[in-house]
Amino acid sequence: MSRVHEEGKTGFAATFRPLLDDRQRPARRITKNDLTRASRSDNPGIQSIAGKLKQAIKSEQRRITPDRIVLTVVALFGVFILSGVINGLMLPVIGLGDPGIGVLVFIGLIVAAHIVIRAYVRRGTLNQLARTAVAEGVCGSCAFPLQAVPVADDGCMTCPECGASWRADRVIEPFWEKPAADRLRSGFWPAITPGVLPKANLFAPDDRGRFVQTPDSRLMRVPKDVRAGIPRDEWRRIRRSTRMSGIIWRWVLFLVLIWLPLLGATGAVTAAQDEEFGLMWFLIVLTTTIGVPILLIPFSAAFSTPHRTSRAIVRRGRCACCLTSLADAETDREGRARCVTCASAWLTSEVQQKK
Repeated sequence: MSRVHEEGKTGFAATFRPLLDDRQRPARRITKNDLTRASRSDNPGIQSIAGKLKQAIKSEQRRITPDRIVLTVVALFGVFILSGVINGLMLPVIGLGDPGIGVLVFIGLIVAAHIVIRAYVRRGTLNQLARTAVAEGVCGSCAFPLQAVPVADDGCMTCPECGASWRADRVIEPFWEKPAADRLRSGFWPAITPGVLPKANLFAPDDRGRFVQTPDSRLMRVPKDVRAGIPRDEWRRIRRSTRMSGIIWRWVLFLVLIWLPLLGATGAVTAAQDEEFGLMWFLIVLTTTIGVPILLIPFSAAFSTPHRTSRAIVRRGRCACCLTSLADAETDREGRARCVTCASAWLTSEVQQKK
């Protein structure tokens, strides 16, 4: 069984796959205007859902994935190649050989590449929002409330606003029964601690493809009452697992950059031996400024993304949204354990009860 359910996958194929409703008909994607309209609703539950979807979009757009890295690298190579072709061949032919125009062409290509990458990232993110919206009781295509929409014989509800159809059993945490709540805490220490992301950036898809808010990798935003309900030894194991997420990439980054302070320290020693004390002190200050952040990389929260944090928590037998135990959770036919507190779904192949 795959680690992430099909509806929660990303990548080139998932980004360009057309959005289909539950009757396998093409459906439009939720737009910013749809969410803005929903946020102005008189119903506080719909307002909360609209805010959550907006935050999920922002959080997911900051995510670094292999396909986005590949697209960025290809776009950069394309910019340099096209810039060289245009500046070296086309501009002189049409009589525009001014170097200033060549610079403008290069800047224009950079802007164009940025627009393409941003559009790609946004399309992939919007493809994932439909299931989140329907799970909380609004249409996955236009955010219209589904509270009063009748259920047809095939178990689907048809949105009267846009015509998209969604299975009624997808609505697992409807806003009219339990308005979406903020399950993370604010506070002074989480706000000033390096590596603790703001609550608006802590979103990841569960194994049903529904975006849920997850704790930070240091677990500093977990409410005190939730922490009090977890045995101390288990809490320590969970915290150790979340802190270890991304550790390999932190060490890779550390090893890639450590030569910079080493080079500066070597230069300072050489300057001292040559009695060039002005240069020596300059290199010491520069090396310290650069070196301290680099030395702290292995101990930071770099690369501890909400996605990695959520997987680490699930592997410890807890829901990655509210930290409820999944030991007695019901499992669906696809092997996903449904949390009894927040209705998030997680593949049981990753759930391991650590005693």
